[in-house]
Amino acid sequence: MAVIDATCPQKHTSEEEVLYFWGAPKQRPDVRCSLCDAQYQMDDFISTQLPSRQGYFGLLLSATAIVGVWILPWSVMAKGLTALLCVFSMFQALWMLWHQRQRSLVYQAMFRLGAPAGPPAELDISGAVHAVDQSAFLKKNDVMRKELLSLLASIQHWMEAEGFHLQHDLFLIEKKRHEDVALDLPSLDLEEQERTWLAYRIDELRTLAEDYDEKRTLLHQFYDLPRSIEALLNELELASGDEASELMAELQSWISQSKQDLAQI
Repeated sequence: MAVIDATCPQKHTSEEEVLYFWGAPKQRPDVRCSLCDAQYQMDDFISTQLPSRQGYFGLLLSATAIVGVWILPWSVMAKGLTALLCVFSMFQALWMLWHQRQRSLVYQAMFRLGAPAGPPAELDISGAVHAVDQSAFLKKNDVMRKELLSLLASIQHWMEAEGFHLQHDLFLIEKKRHEDVALDLPSLDLEEQERTWLAYRIDELRTLAEDYDEKRTLLHQFYDLPRSIEALLNELELASGDEASELMAELQSWISQSKQDLAQI
C-alpha cells in the first residue's frame, strides 16, 4: 500500500494522504483517497491532480495569439512584446503538459507496487468447523477439539489480515514488477517521499523473493487446510482401531505443524 501526499479530488484539501491500489492483472489500477474514501480510475485521478485541459488550452491560446496579434492596429513594439508574452505562456503550457507526463509515470510506478484492490476474499472454514463440532472422536478429546477450532480461527484471521497481501506480493514477484520499476527508477522525477517508499517496496519484494517457493507453498497449504481437516474428520468417523489411532496422530501432527508454519510465516 503506497501512501503519499496529494490533493483530495472532492474536498480540494492539499497534502492529504492518498492510498494507491493495484487492480486486477489486466486492468488499470485504482486510487482511493483516505480523506473522502472515494475511488478513482488512475487516469481520472491524475486529471484531478494535473488538469491537462489547462495545458492544452493554454498552448492553443498562446499559439493563436502569437499569430493573431499581428493583425491588430498596434505599434510594432506592442505587437512584439505581446508576442513574447504569448511565447512565454506557450512554454508554460508545454511545461505543464511535460510535468503531467512525469507525474503520470511516477503514479504508475507506485501503482505497480501498490496493494491489491478491493477487500480480501474470506477464507471459508464453516465446513471444517462443522466437522469438528460433529466429530464423535473429538467430543471425547476436548483439548484437541479446542486446538483445532483455535487453529482454524487463527488461519482465517491471518489469511484476511496478512495472507491476502502476501498472495498479491507473490504475484508481483512472479511477474517481476519490482525489478521493472527498479529499472525505471533513475528516469522518474520523484519526490523524496515517493523515492523512499519505492526503494523500500522494491527491497521488501526482493527479500520476499528469496523465500518465494517456501511462502507460496505455505500459502497454498493454509488455503487447503480447512478442506483437508474436514475430509480427515469425515474419514475418521468411519475408521476404528489402529486406523483411527493413525488418523488421530496425523491430525495432531497437522495441528502442530500448522502452528509452527503460522508462527514463522
